[in-house]
Amino acid sequence: MWLGRHDVWLLALGIFVLDIGAQALQITNQASIYTIAPDQRSRITSVYVFSFFVGGASGSLATGFMYAHHGWTGVCGLGAVISALIIVPALVWRPHRVLAS
Repeated sequence: MWLGRHDVWLLALGIFVLDIGAQALQITNQASIYTIAPDQRSRITSVYVFSFFVGGASGSLATGFMYAHHGWTGVCGLGAVISALIIVPALVWRPHRVLAS
């Protein structure tokens, strides 16, 4: 996204890739949370959508603050930090699979 600061086509490509990732993540998350209590899908979906909304609103607030004080570079830096905060624990705590011999 940082490379798209001066090129609308790179920015559009970045937005497209982010949207595909967000949709894939939402499908994966919903499939995962439905295994918790299959008989309570409605309640689980409500909590998930509420959490998704609060996360999106918080991200919008933080992004607006960063853009006002640090410009596009600050917004991209915030995205990088949030991404690292999400992916590092996911890689460290993922279940290890045993390969069949």
